[in-house]
Amino acid sequence: MNRIHLLLWSLLLLMAGCRDNFDITTIQQLGPIPEVNVQATLMGRVVDTEGNPLSDVQVVVAGQTLVTDARGQFFAYQKLMNKNGAYVKADKNGFFSAGRFAFPRLNKSTYLEITMIPKALAASFQSTDGADFSGVRIPANAIANTSGQPYTGQVNAYVVYLNPNDAETFNLMPGDLRAQDAQGYAKVLTSFGMIGVELESPLGEKLNLLAGHTATISMVVSGDLLSRAPQSIPTWHFDETTGYWQEEGEAKLTGSVYHLEVPHFSFWNCDVPADYSLITGRLIDAQGHSLANYQVTLSHESFGTGVGYTDGDGYFSGAVPANVTLDMKVYNMCGGVLHQQAVGPLVDLTFYIGTFVVSDAQTLTTSGTLIDCNGNPLSGGIVRVERNDTLLAFTVAGENGQFSVTHNNCISSNTTSILVTGYDLNNLLQSEPFAATITGNMANAGAIPVCSNLDEFLIFSFNGVSQTLLSHQITFEYGVSSNGYVGGSLDTVYISLSFENLVNQQATIQGIEGTIRYPDNQLHNYGCSYCGICPCGDISAGALQFTEVPSASGEYAAGSVTGMIREQGSSIPVPYSVQFRIKME
Repeated sequence: MNRIHLLLWSLLLLMAGCRDNFDITTIQQLGPIPEVNVQATLMGRVVDTEGNPLSDVQVVVAGQTLVTDARGQFFAYQKLMNKNGAYVKADKNGFFSAGRFAFPRLNKSTYLEITMIPKALAASFQSTDGADFSGVRIPANAIANTSGQPYTGQVNAYVVYLNPNDAETFNLMPGDLRAQDAQGYAKVLTSFGMIGVELESPLGEKLNLLAGHTATISMVVSGDLLSRAPQSIPTWHFDETTGYWQEEGEAKLTGSVYHLEVPHFSFWNCDVPADYSLITGRLIDAQGHSLANYQVTLSHESFGTGVGYTDGDGYFSGAVPANVTLDMKVYNMCGGVLHQQAVGPLVDLTFYIGTFVVSDAQTLTTSGTLIDCNGNPLSGGIVRVERNDTLLAFTVAGENGQFSVTHNNCISSNTTSILVTGYDLNNLLQSEPFAATITGNMANAGAIPVCSNLDEFLIFSFNGVSQTLLSHQITFEYGVSSNGYVGGSLDTVYISLSFENLVNQQATIQGIEGTIRYPDNQLHNYGCSYCGICPCGDISAGALQFTEVPSASGEYAAGSVTGMIREQGSSIPVPYSVQFRIKME
């Protein structure tokens, strides 16, 4: 069996630009990997280690906080992101912080999946006693609270060790093992072991080491790596803001164990740095069609395996070790290998590795026509294609209501259809999910009437410009204190409204802000955070009037509000409105 010495590179979707126009990047790049921002759309999904979707995860994309829906999905629409790696961070109570790099292309959509590790209690101890557990030794009276002041009381400790020999480690670790060394040069890493440590109070307050104190971490080196393990190795901590591993200190090898002193807790890594290349490749089928959302891996016996997905035009990219030959594999959504070949060796600059033809791409083309309640073609309608609660594709119907989208598909023997749902956002209507029968590599949904009332929606308007969000893009929260929250996002377009004192189906607006896209494609920001005070001082934010108030999970909240609001940089109030019907989870 091949040894998988953990990859320290990213492989995800693509960098912007055509194949003839690439910036040259030397391997001795001082500072981070060059940042080149492009406007693009990101669709993502957050799951646990069993592959189950995680809802209510806070996901930060280019400074904006989104929340995953019941399917674990989040959407970032036309957002400015770094094409050479945009770090996407995910946080949820009961899980270690997680995050991955996406590689967007200009005006294209990309896909990203983040796996979160559940926390398991490793130890509980009094801060005045210190502790020794799971290879971690903490001295007495060395714990600080979130303000950096000495903490006294019970400490709950959570630990996860990630083995470099385990191929799944690449999916579980934060970031993609891009790094900056002590001199500030960008690198990719080869790991000999990493560990994550988080401390909390019984009430969930984040704790860490007190300034001036250190803890000891001991990590066993896997047997087949021991022969290559250096006696002294750089240690690196993970920066949750940038997604980079930062060099800080070194570890000494005693027998088969690395010992390192750390001044704070986060993820720590024992790694050998290497130079990098920024690569790009593309997948097409035998007919020349772009292959979207196909999984691609690049492997090396010494460096390990990187994993990513192609974008809507079949491109993938990332930072990989320079001057080595890699084994590339292409997978279908069921894990079957569709294509395999060697690529490289890669030179020490931005490198196009080629266009690869996948002969048996196992695609499915889903087509049909959206019609209104009178049987007329519905142009501009939104089409959602899914199978077994897995989103396969989104597309927009043309002027004649027709749509056709080719996507990755893997069919089990008992699966003969996929679900297609149409949406008419102008009239708040949707179709019933239609089961389109699969024949060969085609699924024709026929004519789909879009006539049912939209089950869940949120419509907001700033200064006469409106946006409609659907169920997977919105959320409603309400507590016993009569305070609550209504919000939703579609990447850079978003709305956030908080309320208080809900009495007799009416509530006071506590705060409101949002961003909307104008017809000229420019984003405009509105709300309290741009006025300096909330709810924007002398302007009337209006009262939130409910028509449905939920009393339990699964019930609907419905209501509306109209008022005045200010735009960023302007002192002139303009009208706004919010209308919604959302199921409380």
